[in-house]
This record gives sequence, structure tokens and C-alpha cells, in this order.
Amino acid sequence: MARNKKLLYSEVEKCDYYFSFINPRAEIAGQAENKLFEHFGKRGEFFGNKHPIVLELGCGRWEHAVWLAEQFPNQNFIGLDIKGDRLCRAVRSSQEKNLKNVAFVRGIAQHLDQIFDTDELSAIRITHPDPRPKDKDTKRRFTSDRYMDIFQKILFSGGRIMLKTDDPAFFQYSLTQFMNQDWWKLLYSTDDLRNSPYLEEQHWIVTGFEKKFLATGKKICYAVFQKN
Repeated sequence: MARNKKLLYSEVEKCDYYFSFINPRAEIAGQAENKLFEHFGKRGEFFGNKHPIVLELGCGRWEHAVWLAEQFPNQNFIGLDIKGDRLCRAVRSSQEKNLKNVAFVRGIAQHLDQIFDTDELSAIRITHPDPRPKDKDTKRRFTSDRYMDIFQKILFSGGRIMLKTDDPAFFQYSLTQFMNQDWWKLLYSTDDLRNSPYLEEQHWIVTGFEKKFLATGKKICYAVFQKN
């Protein structure tokens, strides 16, 4: 298994549609020639168009980002995740499909404002993140204050955050977080996406994790926020 992972890494490290940003100080110098990194703040030049850029935060099993890129050629997608082997497979899949509007970054959310420039993104999709239910892990939640500050920086005015989760407690926490900050406006929300008018907006996408949640009878919560 380790050997297969090494082969995957060696295959994609030379690909312009992938770069690693786990250790910024070490890797900035090492990947200065990577075109995805080189076009910091000007990713439209990298993609060769002026289409909006959507971040898939914690893209996990990557099928979602690749599917979105196939369905929406007039948008550019960047998937970010910590799991390098998953992203390698994502790059391989997108290259096999000859997709030029999706790229992947191996990194962590704390570095988002070093990966993206101010007002660079049109939307951020947060799909079934780890809810971090323990109080001691509150600051690690993707909707905690430190991430909210980064989101408002890298999203342009009018940009949106789409949040989907199976955890009602995390969902309520997130609603409160957004509503307590002047940067954000709640456009709509539901605690049962499958039986709401917003399902079509999700293009009937069901991720692997979501299939498992639905099979156990869990309801999917969904909300869309807009930066003022």
C-alpha cells in the first residue's frame, strides 16, 4: 500500500493541477515553478478564463469536485484536503476526463489565506465536515471564529458559503456563528434537505458519506450564507 501511495505522489507532483501546502515555509520554495501556486491571486490566468472560482473545502473522496467540474464548465473548482492519496486519485481522475477547470491542493484550512488572495473566491462549499463535538475542539470547527475570519477575507463581496452536515448540533452552532457576525447574511436553511425545495440546487448530489448517513435515518441539514 505504501509503495502504491509513493507511485501516486510521484505521478501527480509534476502536475500543474496539484500542489502541496502542508508546510508553507518548506514548500513555497520547492514549488515555486508550479503554475497553480505561481498564479496566487490570479487563478483565472491559471485556468485561462475569468470564470468564478469555487473552493471545495475538505473535498474528501474527491468525486464531488470532479463531478461539479464536469457539470459546470463555466466555473472553476479547487478541492482542498489533508489526505494526499485521495487528492492524487482526484488529479488522476480529472486528468483522465481531460478537465481543465478543477485543481487540487493538499493543505489545511488554517493556511487558506496563504493559498488564496483577498476576494479571490466566489463560493466555498463545506460538505459534511468533522463536527468536532467536544468543547475543547470548538476552535477546530470549520465555522469557528478563526475560520470565519479567513472566509470573509478570501471571499469577494456577494460570495457564498454552502454548508451541508448531518450533525444537528454542529448545524445550530454554525447558524449562530454566522448570524452573530455582520459580515454574513443567511439566505436560507433547512434541517431536512431531502424534503426541502433546496435539493434541486444541490443537483441531487449524494456523497459517499451522505449515503451512509441517510441509510441510518439521519437528516441532512443545509444552509447558504452570503458575504455582505
